[in-house]
Amino acid sequence: MNAIGFYSFYILSWILFLLPLRLLYGVAYLLYIFAFYIIKYRKKTVLLNLKNSFPDKTEKEIEELARKFYIHFCDSLIEIIKLIHISPKELEKRVVFNNIELFDRLYKENKNVILVSGHYGNWTWMVRLPLYLKHKPTVIYKALHNIHFNEFEKKKRARYGAILIRDQEAYKKLLELNNKKELFLCWFLTDQRPPKPLHFWTNFLNQDTPVFLGAEKVARKVHAAVVYMEINKIKRGYYSVDFKLLVEDASKTLEGQITEMHTRELEKTILKNPAYWLWSHKRWKHVR
Repeated sequence: MNAIGFYSFYILSWILFLLPLRLLYGVAYLLYIFAFYIIKYRKKTVLLNLKNSFPDKTEKEIEELARKFYIHFCDSLIEIIKLIHISPKELEKRVVFNNIELFDRLYKENKNVILVSGHYGNWTWMVRLPLYLKHKPTVIYKALHNIHFNEFEKKKRARYGAILIRDQEAYKKLLELNNKKELFLCWFLTDQRPPKPLHFWTNFLNQDTPVFLGAEKVARKVHAAVVYMEINKIKRGYYSVDFKLLVEDASKTLEGQITEMHTRELEKTILKNPAYWLWSHKRWKHVR
């Protein structure tokens, strides 16, 4: 049944997403109406997250912010699936990487790089980044239960040369690369809810929040540079990406310092345009 469901989805989406994005955004708007007003997909979670994050906003302001989030969320779903057909040339036009020369400098200085960001904007469209790198590009991923969808997602993410590493094997694999003197850049999405036991807590968006220490743990072990990737949505379907060096050598930092730094950077990004973060995620399920 899993295989039948996957191939039905794949065939239909393959045909539908031959359409240009300007038409597919019409489909996205219909999805927004369906998700926000009819089935109210995770609406209680979205509203609760927004209320707790912005206690000074009125109910009307929270509802409007939620509405903007659902519009962006449905646009992002369309953009994710469009990766099946979107050409490298069109993707290059829609995602602009700024100050990419930072990675060239770190490569010349013999530095591994830990790249950190969050579920903001459309992070899936960052798949072209490996084309600009001299480092071995690696991405941490969590396997999906459906093996067919899992392979589909892996192929999309690895389309431009990224090496995918399962989250459970990440620490071991990255240390192996380091021991072989193969310079790597590894991208971590750092705003996911961490598994228990929970070791690091901070205040994030006005809430007591546990943060996964994986990115920091690897960075400190291999003396890596840590770079924050800020994704800015310019307009529908267009993104500008900036890179900010947080530390040159993570081994010289105190425990928790890097995690605190990248959490603060993500918070600043979210506060500039809150609608573009993944508010439907149950980020605050754990309590201290």
